[in-house]
Amino acid sequence: MGYVLRQTGDFDGAIVVGRQACELAAVLGERSVQVLASFRLGQAYDAIGDFGRAVELLRWSVEAADRESGTSSADWQVQSRVFLAEVLGTLGGFAIGRRHGEEALRFATLEGRGITPIIAHSYLGELFLAQGDLEHAIHVLEQGLALCRASGSQTNLRIIAASLGYAYALQGHLAEGHALLEEASS
Repeated sequence: MGYVLRQTGDFDGAIVVGRQACELAAVLGERSVQVLASFRLGQAYDAIGDFGRAVELLRWSVEAADRESGTSSADWQVQSRVFLAEVLGTLGGFAIGRRHGEEALRFATLEGRGITPIIAHSYLGELFLAQGDLEHAIHVLEQGLALCRASGSQTNLRIIAASLGYAYALQGHLAEGHALLEEASS
């Protein structure tokens, strides 16, 4: 389903495939596949603006990932929470979104591997920025930027640098903000 969405932008097709994947995984009792399918289906609903359905699916994905055990579920605990936090922030549910974002960051920090800590910092920072909480946004995004630089993750570096540059500019630190925005665009 993720492939369908990324390659074609076919949201309706992704939703059909996602529903089928969820139903099949339920019939087969494949909980980890249900978590992934619900997560991807939630992203598809988010993309078409059906935020209520997206929240429902992402919330289920969070709860199901919490019940699973093992290292593969830890990534889904982070991924599900950050996307749920993002959608909740879009709906103005900043307090609940923040709780999920902070929990995702906690899980990601405990795991301390791969890209999940960077993703958690990025999404939580974005949530704080959307809420207008510049102090927290800057703190989280600075940590995320340091992780990007240490790991060499250029794609995520651009995203976080742009958000941090914007936050700096809003706070009146124009030179620092400008430098990061230029770094993000290069």
